[in-house]
Amino acid sequence: MDLTIRWVDNVRSRRLTEMLLRILAKLARAMEQGMARVLVVGRELALRASLLAVRWGNDQAYAWRFDESFWRGLGLSRAPVRESARF
Repeated sequence: MDLTIRWVDNVRSRRLTEMLLRILAKLARAMEQGMARVLVVGRELALRASLLAVRWGNDQAYAWRFDESFWRGLGLSRAPVRESARF
């Protein structure tokens, strides 16, 4: 008996399609909420770092306050890592 799982490009079952769409929608919402928290934390950290760096004479650091990529990087560096996500 072959119990290998196959990858399919088209789901034939309407019910399975609906279930998969619901699952994917929940995953997308969870990822968006998580990223929103990361950006909030990162923005606060970027503001603090920017204020400090500008006081030390780095005028270019003012732009850090508006750099969403910088916020994301800082926020992800502070995000807790779940035990199941560790390798």
